[in-house]
Amino acid sequence: MSYAIMEPYKPDIGLAIPPLSRNDIPVALRKTFTDKQYAAALVDFKKRAQEDYYSEWFWFTRSQQAWVNTWNATDEKEGAVEYPSPFMTFIQWIEGWLGGVITENPIFQAFPGRWQAAILSTFGMVALPPFEFVGFAQGKTETIKTSMPNALHFRRGVSFRPSQSPRSLDNADLQKDTKLHRPRHGVPDPYPSPRFRPHAARLQHRPTRLVGHH
Repeated sequence: MSYAIMEPYKPDIGLAIPPLSRNDIPVALRKTFTDKQYAAALVDFKKRAQEDYYSEWFWFTRSQQAWVNTWNATDEKEGAVEYPSPFMTFIQWIEGWLGGVITENPIFQAFPGRWQAAILSTFGMVALPPFEFVGFAQGKTETIKTSMPNALHFRRGVSFRPSQSPRSLDNADLQKDTKLHRPRHGVPDPYPSPRFRPHAARLQHRPTRLVGHH
């Protein structure tokens, strides 16, 4: 069996998927970064997109942080753990149930759309690993070694919730997926099409996921 070495982390959205132009970053999310920071972020993004076995970037509407989950496979079992644990899988189910309760609540539905987006984005991002906060931001990098099926389905507590359950924070109706294009021969294009021009936050201000794997 193959194993995945996951190291998810949560960089600022302005550096997670470096924009082709800084003007592509919505004004509400702009920060002052140096040319050196942008250049380093671009190198890191291309390396992850072109070389890692599995690559995923996820952004929630109005969130200042993105979630980056890219990893490579290994045949070495030592140090592997069951992830998520049965307890964490149950917690994920609770998160999905709670998300449905919140979104169906009349008081929540009376909030302006931007307030709803901000609340759901905050809870959605906090629910993803790593969970530790550093100065009001989740800036820690966590290493998780687990079997490949676990790595591919690490949110199975939410994904496999009963179909009759209320909507959750992972609502697919509010998500925009853009897949990396991989030519028959060669490496994937990190900027897959003229219709996709990072920054990801510019994709109509919808939760966005950019994914690709070998």
